[in-house]
Amino acid sequence: MELPRGAILAVGSLVRIDSTYAIRQAKFIGPNELAFGDYADGRYAWQVVDVEKLAAPIAVRGRQGLWNWEIPESLEIWWSSTIY
Repeated sequence: MELPRGAILAVGSLVRIDSTYAIRQAKFIGPNELAFGDYADGRYAWQVVDVEKLAAPIAVRGRQGLWNWEIPESLEIWWSSTIY
């Protein structure tokens, strides 16, 4: 199954960001994750909770990193009642 490109598929709440250095030092990860993941210095791990799959993908222009997204009017009621 091929996922759509340039689309928001889900929304969630970002609650924590840790450097991979801190994760390695605290031993938050098991040996399998350490073996197969990229935990080199200069990278970060994001903890996202309350992830909700959207009923349909929302087309957006793809970007790297964090960026602000204006919630379309069609989602404002759903968003406020589901997330907050």
